[in-house]
Amino acid sequence: AGHSLTLLPDGRVLASGGVHPVQVGSGAYSTTEIFDPATNTWSPGPDLSEARTNHSATLLPDGRVLLIGGISPGSQFIPLTSMEFITP
Repeated sequence: AGHSLTLLPDGRVLASGGVHPVQVGSGAYSTTEIFDPATNTWSPGPDLSEARTNHSATLLPDGRVLLIGGISPGSQFIPLTSMEFITP
């Protein structure tokens, strides 16, 4: 839950961040995964520099994905003011 999905130029989909849908207090994910609809498979993507959920993800013209803000849940929800670029 709370992850972002970004359609990549080649038709694959980048899933980034989020939290476990039942164990929300366990923290956010700092991982990404890439879904390839041509093969119906998931593969690991690049790690995030910071765990985040409920963030914004924008595909840039050069193929990178910009992740902005969100929250880092745990015992307290901490708003994030950071951003990062991912090259899937």
